[in-house]
Amino acid sequence: MRRDLSHWSPGKSMMPSEFLKGTFGNSFLEDFFNNSFMAGFSSTMRTDIREAQGSYILEIEMPGYSKEDIKVECVDGRITVSAQHMKQMEQENQNVIRQERHYGRVARSYSFEGIDEEMVRAEYKDGILRINIPQQQESTRRKKQIDIH
Repeated sequence: MRRDLSHWSPGKSMMPSEFLKGTFGNSFLEDFFNNSFMAGFSSTMRTDIREAQGSYILEIEMPGYSKEDIKVECVDGRITVSAQHMKQMEQENQNVIRQERHYGRVARSYSFEGIDEEMVRAEYKDGILRINIPQQQESTRRKKQIDIH
């Protein structure tokens, strides 16, 4: 019988993130994902989606954008939100110590069934893009029975 195995402890996790924390310290993952190299990967549009009074409500965090930077399109039940954030020119004699702000184009799509595309409305205020997507009434939804051959 092997005696070099250790007993399992419920306080120890087999998750890779826990292994990395135990091996490299608690701040390893935080430092990795918060460094300037990884900053571009964290530019997702954080979104809350609710259903209320016959509509879907999207609230999307988009701080730092102007209303003119943002574009919202609706095609075949797919809402696509895109925005372009241009970098301002830096003065020549400045040394950048750390740059975390994201510049460039971001986009995200959301798919819905049974929505009234003609009545979709958007409002941008205080860094939050709010999109109201009315659902179609049951009587206006197109339904087609498919014959099986």
